[in-house]
Amino acid sequence: MKLLTAVSMVSVFSPRATRARGADWVELSVLIEGRPMTNGRIISAQRILSEPGDDLEIIDQDDLDDGIGIDFDNDPSVSDNVSEEKCQLILEELESRSQLLGDLYPFSIVSKNSGWSLEMKERISPEISGAHKCYLACLLMTCARSELLNFDRTSSVVQGIGNAFQALAYISAAELLGGKAFWMGFPRPDRSNMLDAVRNLSDQMGLGIPVDQRPPSVGSTNSVKDGGIDLIAWRTFKDGRPSGIVLYGQVASGDDWQEKSVNGNIGKFKAFFKSAPAAHPLIAIFIPRVANDGIGEDNVYSYEDRVSASISSLDGELGLIVDRLRLTELTGQFGRSASYEYKDIQYCIRKIVEWSVKAIKQARE
Repeated sequence: MKLLTAVSMVSVFSPRATRARGADWVELSVLIEGRPMTNGRIISAQRILSEPGDDLEIIDQDDLDDGIGIDFDNDPSVSDNVSEEKCQLILEELESRSQLLGDLYPFSIVSKNSGWSLEMKERISPEISGAHKCYLACLLMTCARSELLNFDRTSSVVQGIGNAFQALAYISAAELLGGKAFWMGFPRPDRSNMLDAVRNLSDQMGLGIPVDQRPPSVGSTNSVKDGGIDLIAWRTFKDGRPSGIVLYGQVASGDDWQEKSVNGNIGKFKAFFKSAPAAHPLIAIFIPRVANDGIGEDNVYSYEDRVSASISSLDGELGLIVDRLRLTELTGQFGRSASYEYKDIQYCIRKIVEWSVKAIKQARE
């Protein structure tokens, strides 16, 4: 096994990684290193990781540069069929993201001679800068929860992911329904306890009747932080009558997101109401990764068919899956239908940017 000195926080992905995880590595490398990533360099990474007798799955990018000692700009001598096929799958994933998001995608795929590279977009308008910040924050959060960033799991950056992603999901949630949203996940920005939060929510929604005191099933008011509900989004109508559209959302930034259904928490949340805001709420889960993160290749079904089947199988338990691509799309539409207080927008954007800056700084150390 090769022993190389580690000097970079960004790690090379395993050759067994999915195409989505490989694409994340390429994007992360461009962001952290501040230079384009060429297809030649991707192929080189696959070659060094796949050499017979080498059980090293994760190596650092600076080590990769030093260890191979070649020109990464599409050197034909580093090509082989398996590595080229893997590189092609990664390109297909990057192209899919670029086509889906258009100007909202923060990277450009640039053709160079017989190869290609991924580069950061340099000139962006203020109208789409928020979407770019959203995408890059989600990318960093995903990688910080995986092997792609060698962060100490007890570091302030990793520990701060949950709250930063809550802020990001919150400013996107209202766009789903063209209405408003409420930050229920603990800790809330106003530091309210559960009873006060429920009262504030009911007042803002104009739906539901909150309880006057602690529900009998709850040991103490402070023992329930958020009732297992992170976000509530709703749309009411000008007639002011009941029967609005209500959505309960779960925020999940870890690998176990498929086990984080909000369904099991709705009963606990309803205990804080004499009459719940909605008898049959919509449900959703917000994740910083792409929904196809764990989907591999198959010799029978097409990749897109496998992705669609996987998402469909989760729909009943998780509801609407709002992943990195959908969050970016929603952020790109921000302000057209949502009605947040300006101070709320600034608070959330500040939290997202501050966390991202810390994450990039730590990754470059």
